[in-house]
Amino acid sequence: MDDKLEALKQTSIFSALDEKHLQAVAKITDRVHVKEGRILIYEGQVVTHMYMIIEGSASVKLDDKVVATLGEGAVIGELAMVDDAPSSATVTIEEESTVWLIPRAGFLPVWEDYPEISHAMLKAVVARLREADKMLHG
Repeated sequence: MDDKLEALKQTSIFSALDEKHLQAVAKITDRVHVKEGRILIYEGQVVTHMYMIIEGSASVKLDDKVVATLGEGAVIGELAMVDDAPSSATVTIEEESTVWLIPRAGFLPVWEDYPEISHAMLKAVVARLREADKMLHG
């Protein structure tokens, strides 16, 4: 459990949570090894999991164009925890990687039980939106 807690603390979404809230998230998190070239999320697909890259990297593509490369500590699919909208991008593992996997079905009850988690996620998503806005508007 300690390695899960440490990994969660390294992410923008969960870094501000206290031990109790981190443990609640860690209980529903599974560690998986993913081979190079595997697609985690397809553009247009409804996403059912959130991923955190522990080791390795992934690329984010829009219309087959790489728009971002994500490394250790990156969180993927966090917007799927909020709604059922299809993904706006395809995410592909670029090298053999280790990721933590959080199923939406398991996350929603934790989110409802601990509003602090939803607040932390909202802050992280807003920060990401502000960053994207800066990129678009300079």
